[in-house]
Amino acid sequence: MKAVFFLSILFLVFLLVACEQPSVRINDHTFALEFAKTPEEWERGLQHRTFLSSDKGMLFVFPFEKQQLFWMKDTLIPLDMMFISNNGTITALYENVPPCVTEPCSTYAGMGKYVLEVNAGTANAQGIKVGDLVEIRI
Repeated sequence: MKAVFFLSILFLVFLLVACEQPSVRINDHTFALEFAKTPEEWERGLQHRTFLSSDKGMLFVFPFEKQQLFWMKDTLIPLDMMFISNNGTITALYENVPPCVTEPCSTYAGMGKYVLEVNAGTANAQGIKVGDLVEIRI
């Protein structure tokens, strides 16, 4: 009987781990993720969206770490933008980046393999800063 109970618990733990949604954790805050992994997805990003849930973010995943350049063309919601290195360190942080619906749009640069976009004000509210470690759970 104990063996059946133990195996049942083990199976439930396996299911929870296997079904875990991709996320990032910074300090004590977790964001569920959407991904941008292809050139087309990088270009589209969060364009034309009018809403992003406070517990979600978009993670841009690039083939290797380098200087990344972003702009907010046709992005309708203000965002915080975090550039993240291979080792998970935030290397640059832009807060309250405004939407850009007409050109010229400002550009935002930073060294990273990843860029995380979340709602504007989130970094300040969660105490997120350059140098913080980001745990990416894919």
